[in-house]
Amino acid sequence: MNGVRVLTTNDFVGSFFPQSTSYGRLPGAAALQATVDDLRAQAGGGLWIDTGDLAQGSALGALSDGVWPFLALRELSIDVAVTGNHELDWGADHLRRWSAELPFPLLAANLPLRLPATRLLSSAGGRAVGVIGLSLPTMPAMHPGVAADPDPAGMVTGHARELRDRGARHVVLALHDGVDPLPGGAGIAGGRMEALCDRLRGDIDVVLGGHTLACHAGSLAGVPFLQPWAFGSQVGVADLHDDGRVELRLADAGPARPWTGPGARAQAALEAEVVGHLDRPLQEAAGRASSLARAVGDGVLRADDRLDRIYVGPGDLWNQPARDGVHAFVAAGDVTLAQVLRLTPLTGARSAWGGQLLAAELPAAEAERTIGALMEAPAFPGGPGVGGAVAGRARGRHAETVALSPYNAGAADRALRREHDWQPIAATLRDGLMAAVAR
Repeated sequence: MNGVRVLTTNDFVGSFFPQSTSYGRLPGAAALQATVDDLRAQAGGGLWIDTGDLAQGSALGALSDGVWPFLALRELSIDVAVTGNHELDWGADHLRRWSAELPFPLLAANLPLRLPATRLLSSAGGRAVGVIGLSLPTMPAMHPGVAADPDPAGMVTGHARELRDRGARHVVLALHDGVDPLPGGAGIAGGRMEALCDRLRGDIDVVLGGHTLACHAGSLAGVPFLQPWAFGSQVGVADLHDDGRVELRLADAGPARPWTGPGARAQAALEAEVVGHLDRPLQEAAGRASSLARAVGDGVLRADDRLDRIYVGPGDLWNQPARDGVHAFVAAGDVTLAQVLRLTPLTGARSAWGGQLLAAELPAAEAERTIGALMEAPAFPGGPGVGGAVAGRARGRHAETVALSPYNAGAADRALRREHDWQPIAATLRDGLMAAVAR
């Protein structure tokens, strides 16, 4: 082709191994690599740009304190990637140490992590492509102590001009942020992303999105915007033509292939260890009945008799792209340790997204208001409530001990405009899941 083919993935979250989903099957990293190879061959080459959250989120990370996924990623032919929020789940020092093992750079233009902001790549046709890596502007809320530049659009414009001065024919913004999700799983052209793209029009050829686990291929405020389904299930294809045209499409990865790279033996052992059984499938979906979240909440209550109530939100459990609206799923039948670790990979991580739970004693009326605010909170301004599930006991107390994930505890404080005395407890989401599937 007369131009450059850019291939993009997002939120791979260590999806090296095929697994069952509510809609079929997740293909795994070997299938994803084969799909990228085919798409490159069709165009005589192509650049693979990942927009973040690629390492953490698998059983391999849970078993190795976040190390093995970085080693396994060396088997994939990614050209450049962005630092996502989950790359920081084990801390900035861990990220710098293990990202140095990757054969491709991690970019973080707006974060003070001593990582590069941009990369100038050369396509198979000799055309220079400049890539700017931008992470979440809300990173400080997820990782206290990690600041973010307050004017990401202005930063991107400056980097784009510099890259073009260095000879870039095309400039790509690889963004660990994306279109807002709808409860059904698809993405919409929300005002937040439109506002960003409006400021970048004329400076950026295409924006590659991620993080929100939604899907979009089209134009936002006149700027091509591409965000495929996550978890290695789809590849976004952007053909940047010499005459200025940009063609976008989505290519499903597959069929599923076994992963034989780093971690394969450990995964096989996890898949062979049965820890429970389900007579019916459990699933989690924003804005819908959440049988999985409820079961995990009930399991946590069984694990800690001091608790009166627990809220499990849609963001607490995830193991698949929401192509049918479902973002976490466990099939009926035997449940393996591999499935449990996949659903709760961050237990023990130093992150607001970890499996650790916090609890606070609240007056009963305030406990009700706190959980109600979380159930009704929209995923994006003007959108529907995200829902979740609440498990509790009827004890008739004037005060209740309420448990939440750290992320939801912060959201509750913001919703009610006061800080609660949240304290860590021993029980985790993993404990709840293990109790839920126990025979």
